[in-house]
Amino acid sequence: MIRSLATWGAILAVAGGWLGIGPASADGEIVIRLDGRKPAESTPAKTTAQPPAINAKKAGSSTGTPATSPTALGRLGRVKQGPISIRLAPKAGSRGLIQVVKGQYLVVRGQTGSWYAVLMQNSTLGYVPQSSLELLDYNVTKLAQPTTARVTTAQVNLNAIREAYRYMGVKYVWGGNGFSGVDCSGLVKNCFSAQGVKLPRRASHQARVGRVVPLDQLQPGDRLYFSVKKQYDHTGIYLGNGYFIHASSSRGKVAVDHLSKKLYGTNLTAARRF
Repeated sequence: MIRSLATWGAILAVAGGWLGIGPASADGEIVIRLDGRKPAESTPAKTTAQPPAINAKKAGSSTGTPATSPTALGRLGRVKQGPISIRLAPKAGSRGLIQVVKGQYLVVRGQTGSWYAVLMQNSTLGYVPQSSLELLDYNVTKLAQPTTARVTTAQVNLNAIREAYRYMGVKYVWGGNGFSGVDCSGLVKNCFSAQGVKLPRRASHQARVGRVVPLDQLQPGDRLYFSVKKQYDHTGIYLGNGYFIHASSSRGKVAVDHLSKKLYGTNLTAARRF
C-alpha cells in the first residue's frame, strides 16, 4: 500500500534545478507549491491514495508519464548513492543539468528503460539512473491554488442596499458612524465599506470617487449626491423606481424617500457607481 506524507519546506532550485524536500512526517501528504512559497497554514492530513503510474517510455522520450491525478506530481524517490547528475536525456552521455547528493529527495514522474524521469522546477523532466534512486512508498501532491470569485458591481450594490436597510430607523446624528446614530455620508460609507469598497468620510469627497452615472440611467446601488445648501452636501443610496435610502436630518432618522419630492429631485446633482 502506498502511504502519504505531509511536509512543508519544499525547495525549488533555479530553472534546470531539482525539487528538494525537507524532513517529513507520516500520515499526511507531501504538498508543495511550484512557486516555492510557504502557505500561511499547513494542509490537513489526507487519506491514503494510490500512486501515479510509472510506466516505461520509449528510449529518448522527453515527456515521461504524467501523474493520473490533477494534483499529483509523482512518486517520492531518494538518491541512494551520490553525488549523481540529473541529465537532460535518459543516457549516460547526455548533458548534466545539476548534481544531487546522497539522501536527496526527488519527485519521480516516469521511467524510460533503466532511467527515472524526475520533475524539474520549470515542469520539464530530467533523468537519473534507476539504480541510483530508491523509489519510496509516498505520493507527492501539489497545493491547489485558491480561487477568488469576481464580485460584480450588481452584487456589491445589492449587498450595500441590504446593509443600508439594517440602519432603517436609526436616528440621525451629525458625524455619527454607527447604529447608535449616523449621518448621511456615514451611512453610505459604512454600507459600502462592508463590501470592501472604501469611501471618504464626507459626501463632497465621496462624490469624487467612482464612475459618473447620468441621472437618467440610475441603477439600484448607485450613490446619489445632492447639493441643497452647497455642492454635494447630502448623499443616499438609490433603490430603484425613484426611491432612495438615506440618513435624513429633516426626518431625524434613516428612511426611504422618493426623488419626486421637490427637495430631492431639484437638488440631485450627481450619481456615482462602484
